[in-house]
Amino acid sequence: IIGTFGRSAYIMDDLGPLRTLAREGNALTSKPMFAFDVPDAYLAQWNKQDATHFPGHASFEGENRPGGARLSLWLKDTVKPENYTGNANWDKVFVFITDEPGDTVRRFTTKPIRGLNRFTWNLTGDSPRFPSWQEPKADADPPGQRPLTPGTYKVLFAFGTHTADTRVKVYPDPRLPFSAEAYEESAALFSRHLRSVTSATKAFDQIKEAFKSLNLLEQNLLFTKGAEKDSMLAQKKMLTDSLHALSEIFTNRKDFKGYDHVTVRLNNLLYDPLGRVSVGLEPPGATAEQSVARAEEATRMMLERVNRFFSTTWEQFEVKLRSQDPVWLKRYDPISLD
Repeated sequence: IIGTFGRSAYIMDDLGPLRTLAREGNALTSKPMFAFDVPDAYLAQWNKQDATHFPGHASFEGENRPGGARLSLWLKDTVKPENYTGNANWDKVFVFITDEPGDTVRRFTTKPIRGLNRFTWNLTGDSPRFPSWQEPKADADPPGQRPLTPGTYKVLFAFGTHTADTRVKVYPDPRLPFSAEAYEESAALFSRHLRSVTSATKAFDQIKEAFKSLNLLEQNLLFTKGAEKDSMLAQKKMLTDSLHALSEIFTNRKDFKGYDHVTVRLNNLLYDPLGRVSVGLEPPGATAEQSVARAEEATRMMLERVNRFFSTTWEQFEVKLRSQDPVWLKRYDPISLD
């Protein structure tokens, strides 16, 4: 705790990196990259006290440090060497988290600064994207929503041509009773649900790609005239209408304006288990099981419709166009939930 002669106080939550820097001195700071020891991390369970949902100005709360594992990294420099001609990335620090068997469970990036860096891993693993009209950036980090169990994890940092690693021990919340079986059952149910999310996202990505293909087809018909063009445009409209109907299984149309709080779509069912499958204190209850099963069944029904469309109506049109320009449309393999 650091006090000033004014009315301020600073509380530092981890002096370990500063003590290591003071002890090692130039032997550490001369290294291009160094990973500090990570304090033990805890899968803390958070809850609000009764009657404090809207406290207004009635209570003062200081700023809490972020939950999760506190990662500290030393970088001597963040500039690519002038004589370097390779393909390594010098803009971001890549962080890879592996479990005890050696499987990578989390990947993310962070923007570094020269000197001492501090950032946080929120103790979750990689999870799939959810169906969305928004296209993910090519270099976007995967979402991190998959719950992980207590254990020892290896943290590998990569920046440019430099690497460094350390380890972190993750413990359950010490304030609450811990059940390894409850953790494993809940994590297994969550993983089962993510299979539905993965399959649904693949199907929605196919639909979005098919829309783009049809738009390309229309552009290629600009200089075509007569009955052939009219026939093609009529079939293109039929396919577009079918794709709109399929997309509305997941969410509202891309050009939808307003707010639809009545229609229950697949995305609503896919997001619902996120708040019901709580990994920690108790095994998953009937409500969580039902939520996952409801999303699973809705995903199966959606896949039947999507696979049937692409294996019949879409493929028939693709075969018709293949002799003219195979680049316009592509075939899609059926998607399975299992």
